[in-house]
Amino acid sequence: MDQANTSSVLNDETASLEFSEKINKSEHRLGVTRQILSMLLKVINFPLLIASLLLNKIQLFLNWVRFRYIEFVVKPDDIFIVTYPRSGTTWVQMILHQLTSDGDLNFNHISERIPWFERFYNYEKILPNLPEPRIFKSHMSYSGFFSIPKGDCKYIYILRNPGDVLVSYYYFYINFLGFRGSFDQFYQMFMKGRVQYGSWFKHVHNWRSHAKNINILFLNYEDLKQDLEREIRKIADFCEIEVPEERMSRILERSSFKYMKENQSKFDHLTEVLAEAGIHSGTFIRSGKVGESKEYLNEKQKSEINLEERKYQLEFVS
Repeated sequence: MDQANTSSVLNDETASLEFSEKINKSEHRLGVTRQILSMLLKVINFPLLIASLLLNKIQLFLNWVRFRYIEFVVKPDDIFIVTYPRSGTTWVQMILHQLTSDGDLNFNHISERIPWFERFYNYEKILPNLPEPRIFKSHMSYSGFFSIPKGDCKYIYILRNPGDVLVSYYYFYINFLGFRGSFDQFYQMFMKGRVQYGSWFKHVHNWRSHAKNINILFLNYEDLKQDLEREIRKIADFCEIEVPEERMSRILERSSFKYMKENQSKFDHLTEVLAEAGIHSGTFIRSGKVGESKEYLNEKQKSEINLEERKYQLEFVS
């Protein structure tokens, strides 16, 4: 091969190498650029995602406010089941479902028949199709901005011993709200009203201040446990529902903790409200025991609860 040809080949190889280096550098720059863009998008997307979730919650809340204060009209035969959380709401939902229907559980969740008023976001679809009397469950106070709708309807308020409410609420927070603190930590939260729906003592006092209202029936959870048939008849009389004697045994059987525990998915909190990421299903219907708090509360805590009860004149709930 002559000198000219050799020089040409070398030049071609050099050019090829230079071209390859340029390609590699270009690909490297492109890769770096992609990484930077990917990181920027992640940084930008996170606050946008938070903002989107926040705006969605605000929209849901505003829709509910419009429903509660503008569009919802109380009917005379409406029934509101009201409690502080973990006081027997679901139990009385089941009782009223048995009293006002054939009692079958041909629904995905009992909220399809007896909606949770505070979470009634899709009311446009459900409200027109609710059977009458319309029944709602709620944890709302009697008065204040976040209060129950008022009208010539019926309210059933269920009371439960605050210590037992505290224990049940503690396990609810663990199983459904991701709480990882100790019982003593939750006790302090409960006593200070730093839990959902605030202070038990203020909530009960707010409702008990209207005890003379003839359209409010007050029930004790402990009485339901002691004599279920008597309390079911009391509910039926208050709601002016006639109960054929031949149906009572079936109503009692289906309103039992055993039956509800066997069909827990019909009442479970996570069936009603989508779980947040990382929170796993727990046990919604626990033991329902009366006096369970004695196993958890020390003497100082019991004394503090009794003192708070006396402050709000609630000794009757013992």
